[in-house]
Amino acid sequence: MIFDIQWISLIIFVAVLTIVVIKKRKKLELQKMIFPVLYAGLYRTNFGLKFINKCAKKHREWIKLIGYIGIGVGFIGMIVIVLSIIQAVIMAVTKPAAQAGVALVLPQTNIPGIGFLPFWYWIISLFVLIIIHEFAHGIVAKAHGVKIKNSGLGFFAIFVPLIPLAFVEPEEKELNKKEDIVQYSIFAAGPFANIITAFIVLLLFMFVFTPVDGMLTESNGFTFDKMEGYPSATLPDGLLINNMNGEKLEDVNDFVEKMDCVQAGEVITLGNSKRESYDITTVEAPDGPRAFIGINNIQNNLEVKEGVSEFWYNVYAWFRGLFKWIGLLSFFIGLANLLPIGPIDGGRMVKTASEKLYKNKEKADKRWLLISALVLFLLLLSMLYPWLRSLI
Repeated sequence: MIFDIQWISLIIFVAVLTIVVIKKRKKLELQKMIFPVLYAGLYRTNFGLKFINKCAKKHREWIKLIGYIGIGVGFIGMIVIVLSIIQAVIMAVTKPAAQAGVALVLPQTNIPGIGFLPFWYWIISLFVLIIIHEFAHGIVAKAHGVKIKNSGLGFFAIFVPLIPLAFVEPEEKELNKKEDIVQYSIFAAGPFANIITAFIVLLLFMFVFTPVDGMLTESNGFTFDKMEGYPSATLPDGLLINNMNGEKLEDVNDFVEKMDCVQAGEVITLGNSKRESYDITTVEAPDGPRAFIGINNIQNNLEVKEGVSEFWYNVYAWFRGLFKWIGLLSFFIGLANLLPIGPIDGGRMVKTASEKLYKNKEKADKRWLLISALVLFLLLLSMLYPWLRSLI
């Protein structure tokens, strides 16, 4: 482990959070899951309640309308995330060499298919998406006349306090008396707000960041991460590729286009501007009959154009990276909250639907618990199966 500023910041963050938790332990509500391995702590405050009340009062009808739209998006997202987990399980069982499709979003780790997540991007992105998520719940609930008892801060712990949390707590008795469509809109509001945030960030990249990138930089090949068990494992770490079979590659799109013309089993030559070249025999991709060498987290290598200040470009690039992670984490965590599991948003939507479909509450709860248990089992299987297989 390299102790750079990101690792030092993470260690300081965990230490400070632990000290705060110890000092405030009498005011914390501890929720034990697999204590002391997995647990959460909640600290109730009135943070943001004035804003929630003001916003809900001023834009009540618009908020209700947007909340109703969120119901459809919520149920579609629920189907998408469940199907994604099923696909991840199938891939883990049938293609053990393939990269895991489900993982915890933790700082200083590689997120499958996306890349390395630095601590400061993680903590800022998490703070932004949590506030948006919880305030959305509170604003929609208040717009429908549900009292907001309190808000608060907290943490989720894996042995030590690690992941910061925020929450808005509506009056449950009032919420349960509302029509099912109102309950759906309140539960779906948080994930829907996260998905909207991700869409806004996508628009920023399409109409702001991408044009600015074109003005400030030029592409010169690409870098990637290697996948174990595939031909790329023979390549040096951190290799920059900018030509294939003697032809120049401007970016990863050039590489993808050329790979479309390659058959599994063919030999390709990858090189760079240092005149280094590497011959690789392609194999069949795990998800279909196409040539594959086993690389992921592919990123275009951008060079600053002549005349552009390196300092100001680095400042711009840092904020560009921050928005990238805000968008990605908002989307993925928004979908994750739609999982039909227990007390999270998707689980509460399914519980409400079960009670509507089955008039018998006991029968409805059994169906809800069965769905929660099944999805949780698939989720854990997709995450742990590759690790358990490696132990055999």
